[in-house]
Amino acid sequence: MDMKTKRFLALVIAAFCLFTFLAAAWPVQVEAKVELPDWKPYDELIDKIKNKVDFEKREALLHQAEDMLMDTGACIPIYYYNSTFMAKEDLQGYYVNPYNILYFGQAECGDRKELNLFLAEEPETIDPSLNTAVDGNCLIVNLFAGLFTYNKDKEIVPDLVDSYEVSDDGLVYSFHLRPDLKWSDDSPLNANDFVYTWKRAVNFLTAADKAYIFNIIEGYPELPPEYLPKEDGTPGKEISPEFADEMADKLNVHASEDGQTLTVKLKVPCPYFLDLCAFPSFSPYRRPVSKMAKATGMKMGKSSIPGVGAAMQALSATDLLS
Repeated sequence: MDMKTKRFLALVIAAFCLFTFLAAAWPVQVEAKVELPDWKPYDELIDKIKNKVDFEKREALLHQAEDMLMDTGACIPIYYYNSTFMAKEDLQGYYVNPYNILYFGQAECGDRKELNLFLAEEPETIDPSLNTAVDGNCLIVNLFAGLFTYNKDKEIVPDLVDSYEVSDDGLVYSFHLRPDLKWSDDSPLNANDFVYTWKRAVNFLTAADKAYIFNIIEGYPELPPEYLPKEDGTPGKEISPEFADEMADKLNVHASEDGQTLTVKLKVPCPYFLDLCAFPSFSPYRRPVSKMAKATGMKMGKSSIPGVGAAMQALSATDLLS
């Protein structure tokens, strides 16, 4: 490149920089009137969806609500999450559910007795009520058992439930548990463990990030305004353990006297409630373990606590993990 060409290019670059500077510094006044969307039709449609028990009709209404939301520009999808993993060709029997959670509890690999699993990172906790990580969910669904689970065809199937009934209005679910359920240490597992776990999850002092997932159940506790921080930053009223327990106890879940039946009452009909019951946050958490954590000063839910994640003997995942 000769000297004249270099000088010409330098002049062009300098002119471009000057133009950019002037464009940025020059005051520009733009008068635009933005008309805020009318959210009333959208809110009314959402209320209608909440009470729609027919799944196909509900799905159609959800698509309609999605279109309304996208038309406002208030929500723009810019990120899609999916789960990728590698597996040896002879590994069989593993699958993912519709939410890309990996199930490997029934996996087989020839005549091998161990399954080596490499996660993206070590989960902070495998406490079902406190976990928020995808890797944590992956471990929980294979180490814990819930009311329902997913099969290889991504269908909801009973796990700890033997049978169940739903009231005609779609509000009351009665789950009858399989007989003689036990934790991995041979202690009995019954409906009281679910009552304890779910009320613990919504307790204000548990501070579970996913407590809101229980909001569909009648009696879900809402923090009164006086306990919330004020606009000037002043903290609200302190939450006492007694108050937190009192509010959590309002959650409308009950165990029968023999512990074999769990009864749940919802605020409104929820066609996907069985899917929620298969979500890791709804898995039972063994009460003595959490008491031990509190007594020893350990952080509840940390995987270093002995006994946390005690799996059901019916699950083979504990035999497969290495």
